[in-house]
Amino acid sequence: MGGLLFSQLITLYLTPVVYLYLAKVQSKISRPKIIPATPGERAFAPTGD
Repeated sequence: MGGLLFSQLITLYLTPVVYLYLAKVQSKISRPKIIPATPGERAFAPTGD
């Protein structure tokens, strides 16, 4: 492979793939987001019985 072709391959294809993989890994290890209940749903609350 020529130097220019190899450089373009790395820049245009491999770099975005690695970036997307790392973004996916980061989203999996980060804390889960708390999603508030919608108005139609009832939130669980202890009744004290």
